[in-house]
Amino acid sequence: MQGKVAGLSITRAGGNNPNGGVSIQLRGASTLSAGLQPLIVIDGVPGGNLDLLQQDDIASFDVLKDGSAAAIYGTRASNGVILITTKRGRAGEPSYSYSTYVQRDQVAQVPDMLSATDYLKLPGTTDLGGRIKMYDLLLDKKNISQYHNFSAAGGSANSNYRASIYYNDQNGISIDNGRKQYGGRLNVNQTGLQGKLTMQMNVAANFNKANLNGGQGGDFEQAVQRNPTAPIFNADGTYLETNAFNNYNPLARLQQTLNNRDQQTISGDVKFTLELLKGLKLSGTGALIRNSWNDREYRTKASVIAD
Repeated sequence: MQGKVAGLSITRAGGNNPNGGVSIQLRGASTLSAGLQPLIVIDGVPGGNLDLLQQDDIASFDVLKDGSAAAIYGTRASNGVILITTKRGRAGEPSYSYSTYVQRDQVAQVPDMLSATDYLKLPGTTDLGGRIKMYDLLLDKKNISQYHNFSAAGGSANSNYRASIYYNDQNGISIDNGRKQYGGRLNVNQTGLQGKLTMQMNVAANFNKANLNGGQGGDFEQAVQRNPTAPIFNADGTYLETNAFNNYNPLARLQQTLNNRDQQTISGDVKFTLELLKGLKLSGTGALIRNSWNDREYRTKASVIAD
């Protein structure tokens, strides 16, 4: 959507971190407490979760950013509305579609830092015996991300469907950081009573496992400011921690902590429309969105971040 709608800004917190949230801003700040995010409406259901949406499932989107949004959706639309319509089944022979991509990310420009040799030329520096390029050690130089989506659609004029499944394995530029997710979406349309009664049903699910340990900006900050002569380990094999202010060993943090999340998001909605008279229709809609997750975090006693 970015680049197609004037005034729309989309940013991802954490840059290349696959677990970073996406921030969408459509209008300027209009409230002090309700945030800046616009209201997401998927297939007519307000409050849609973007985790349930894949780009291959989108048929169209519309953006409301003026008074018309508030007139329809009330105060929830104070920051604008993004209306998303997913692809639906259609009459005809069954059709199938498959899309995929594989990608690898890398740092475009590494910060210019002193080598251990140049560092020791500065007055008052201490040689701790190591020659470490911590920034390089924090980068995953073999990260590969892949995405697969398969869909099937078909049916008759009175009953049709579209179903899709996907798998996405994302790995960022940082070690010990990734996100694997899979799920699917089902759309069913049914017409009866000689075309006077229609039913539209959507079911979507997303299951993801995230490694939240790596990809934190603080680790790379430590790599930039850390003494390049500081070894990773002490002589006894334990991790070396310097006494410098606001300083820790980022590799020790990654190896001595665990931070995982298992998340499941499921939604379902159904809409019935009955034509009472020509030009007069009665509609009823019901929807349910369930989001649950289980976080697991562990830190060893030896970790300097244990407190």
